[in-house]
Amino acid sequence: MILTALLVLLLISGFQVVTSDEDDALAATSSSACDCSTPQVHNLTKPTQPVQLTPTVTDIYCPNMTCSWKIIPTYPPFYNITKINSKLGDNVDASTVSIQIDNCNGGSLINLTNNYGNGNPDNFYIQDVEFCVKFTSLNTIYNINSTWTIDFTLVLAPTISQTIIDTQVMLLNYVNFTSYTGTSFKATNDTIDIYFSNQLDCYTSYTATYCCTNDTNSLLLPITYYFYDSEDLSNLMGWYALGNTSNAYTGIITLSSTSHSLTILYIGPINCAYFGLQQFIIRKRKESTANCNTTNNILYDNSNNEIDISSLNSGICRYFVVVDINIEQVAFTGNSNVTVYQVSTSGQYYSGPLFWIGKDNEAFIYNLALVGYGFYSFFIPPSSELSMSIDYNIQGNYFCQSLNGTTVYDVYFQCGDYQTDCIAQYNITIVYAYFSSNGYLNISFNNDTNCQFSNCSFIQTFTTNITNVTILNQVGVSVEIDSSSVYYLIQYSASKSFVCVYFEI
Repeated sequence: MILTALLVLLLISGFQVVTSDEDDALAATSSSACDCSTPQVHNLTKPTQPVQLTPTVTDIYCPNMTCSWKIIPTYPPFYNITKINSKLGDNVDASTVSIQIDNCNGGSLINLTNNYGNGNPDNFYIQDVEFCVKFTSLNTIYNINSTWTIDFTLVLAPTISQTIIDTQVMLLNYVNFTSYTGTSFKATNDTIDIYFSNQLDCYTSYTATYCCTNDTNSLLLPITYYFYDSEDLSNLMGWYALGNTSNAYTGIITLSSTSHSLTILYIGPINCAYFGLQQFIIRKRKESTANCNTTNNILYDNSNNEIDISSLNSGICRYFVVVDINIEQVAFTGNSNVTVYQVSTSGQYYSGPLFWIGKDNEAFIYNLALVGYGFYSFFIPPSSELSMSIDYNIQGNYFCQSLNGTTVYDVYFQCGDYQTDCIAQYNITIVYAYFSSNGYLNISFNNDTNCQFSNCSFIQTFTTNITNVTILNQVGVSVEIDSSSVYYLIQYSASKSFVCVYFEI
């Protein structure tokens, strides 16, 4: 009777009796804060409505965790891209945490805690059929504020154009992409190499801020290029992200496909005049390297000063030069000459060769600058070897090209005191010239900067008519420069010829 009354009193006073089952439940609740979140398989079915993945029941993770999840998208019409957006907290320690996403077969690998290229972008756009996420944390890191989340969202597909590679090498100079668009390159019965050079610089003038900048400063707005080993946006193989920097020159990166297609997707601003300026070099790997002793038969940056390449006895090896170079010296071993062609950006060869390199004229080819538009291809005959010593310091004013017409060139020159007229003494060196039948070279000057190219009266100072011969010559020319002129014009013309001319004060 007394025991019953005591229990009633305790209940009235608010005291709760905890049973053994309830004790177990509380312990389970405490430990679940460090359990991997569930479910392990998420179905992504509703466009624009993300599935959010967290490490635990919240976005906070613990030490000694090993978790894995699978995301399976069901793509409805038009919404056939999965956008992956990740947010890593400031306290995430990349040395003790790993977060990886792939297509469950090793492809489209994204390591969110390891910078790739120039850093990770905010979003990834992938068209794979499923995604696997793997997360691990070591026991050496634990901070209550260490967090991460990953959102998977079905989004509209971008606009992707198709380009068939019908030449060995293509050069795409200064391609202007519109944001969320791309290009898919296809090569029949071959794989594809891409060399990518981003030349985008941000700078501020006196009147406006150019390039990919906002209105308040000269910081580069985020730009990302994604590269896929497919004809769509599946099998992501790399990306290049440009972030907040005033100088975005990033050099060269190279990627190689394992399929017959390679796709580029561009994400970036669309409201500045100079956005998306870059250079892509696309080549068919097997066809462009056939009959060469190496697959490294393309010069696309300034990292190599000694070129040594040989052809096999099976056929002609082609060596491609895509940058401006100055050939200091050449050496050739073989039974016939190396033929040099200028190549259009689409990879088509111009009708005739520029010049030849053989035992009879290799001594003449020194300080020969290959400068200008398009690129060049050296045809090395079977069982031959070509060696070149080159540099990339193109000094003075070079003209070096194949001509069948007239070129007018602006040259900067300024009198010392801005008030009196002066004489510019020029030495004109014909470094290398090949003139076909009835070819000629004419060099003339005009210092009237107000004239237009088609309306200028040029003063002829040097001309020659030479047929089928390589010449080396030097001519001194004096040009009177008006004190008010800052630039003067040089008219340079030739007919059915290749010529390299060097002007120096």
